Amino acid sequence: VVQNDYDVSVKGLSTSSFLLPTAAAVVDTAFPIGDQSAANFMNKLTIATGTLSLSRASATPSGNVSAGGQGIVLAQWDALPTGEDMEIRQLAFAITSSNTSTNLTGTFRIEADGTTVYSASGASVSQTTNAGDKLNGSTQTVTPNSFYKMLAGKKTILKAVVDLSSSVGSGTTYAISLDVTSVHRMQTDDIVDPAITPAVAGNTLTVQVASLTVSKSTSYNDTTTVAGASVVKLSSWTLSAGTTENVVVSSATVALNSATGLSNLMFK
Repeated sequence: VVQNDYDVSVKGLSTSSFLLPTAAAVVDTAFPIGDQSAANFMNKLTIATGTLSLSRASATPSGNVSAGGQGIVLAQWDALPTGEDMEIRQLAFAITSSNTSTNLTGTFRIEADGTTVYSASGASVSQTTNAGDKLNGSTQTVTPNSFYKMLAGKKTILKAVVDLSSSVGSGTTYAISLDVTSVHRMQTDDIVDPAITPAVAGNTLTVQVASLTVSKSTSYNDTTTVAGASVVKLSSWTLSAGTTENVVVSSATVALNSATGLSNLMFK
């Protein structure tokens, strides 16, 4: 705001003479120029406080997981502070499962950019069977073990990681919803609920028990050999693991219609 005409010094480039400015009848017809009025808000600077957005990340997993799996990512979110840096002060989450009688095992944890900000025993984390419950009756509101600082304008990747019991039945489903319910805005220096509504849900994951299918190889047909031959190939099989996890074959049983004259049986 320019309060008076003598607050401005105007000098002619050629004459080097000083001039006394006057108010032009554009918005203000007299000094002060640029002040606020009921009809015109000139040179008004509004400083907005920071906001936080939370969305499900495109990398959040979907599909099948294995029973007994360790370090399974239930969901992944993008948290984006705008306007100022923020610290995560409180989180709320709800886990939906089609089988709440089997507890999680190991450690349940929430990570921010790969750093664990909250952890608890998997058995202590409650689950709900109501898919519509989200963050209602099954809400677990927790204070992080450490206050993670999110930088303004930079996405922070949040992950929920679990360990599943090996006794979880095939077809059991899991899903999780997350809300950041309290942040410390570093410049504004206050602690507020960023009002993320509704809570953001991940995809539903389905448990599949590891499986192995054995079948005769179509590339090797019945054959005839001669007595006394060595290193004779008896048969060939195809072993196919299920889609959820790798399978290690530690032993196998072979049934022969006759073992007469056989020795040095081996698998390759």
